[in-house]
Amino acid sequence: MHLRSPIEVAEAPAAGKPVSGGVATQKSAPPPPPPEPRTEMEITAEHSARAARDAVARYKQDKKEWETIEHSNLRPAAKQEKLERLRPNLEHHWTEASRLTRSNLELQDLVLRRTWDVWQKAKGELEQAKKGNDQGAISEAAHKAANAFATYTDARLRQDEAVKLSNDKYW
Repeated sequence: MHLRSPIEVAEAPAAGKPVSGGVATQKSAPPPPPPEPRTEMEITAEHSARAARDAVARYKQDKKEWETIEHSNLRPAAKQEKLERLRPNLEHHWTEASRLTRSNLELQDLVLRRTWDVWQKAKGELEQAKKGNDQGAISEAAHKAANAFATYTDARLRQDEAVKLSNDKYW
């Protein structure tokens, strides 16, 4: 079907403005507030997790090199010489990995507890906002609770990884 006149399409109203110019008083929902900035502790927890992973990877690399030398066809004297040169690095990286995984686990536990508390508080604020029946307050509280849950979920994943790294005695 061919239309002779162009079709006019109304633009969506800006946030907080009336939906129509007529008698209607319905307003569009305000945009959600931006995500809350990450705390210094969250950033530190991410760096700690990365440092622990990297330290374990360095130790695993040294251990693999050690095993390769042990199983090589080198003369016993040459094999022993290479192993003696590698030993300080292997011991240093094991100590570093052990220390970092232990401290990372402690930090991730602390962050997890704090993010749990923040999430529980945000859920309580959402329930209070629902009782007041103010849509703006409900929307803001829901957004805050969602952000708190996302932060808690990230902390939980880092803590799970920290437990796994810490429990893996045979890196």
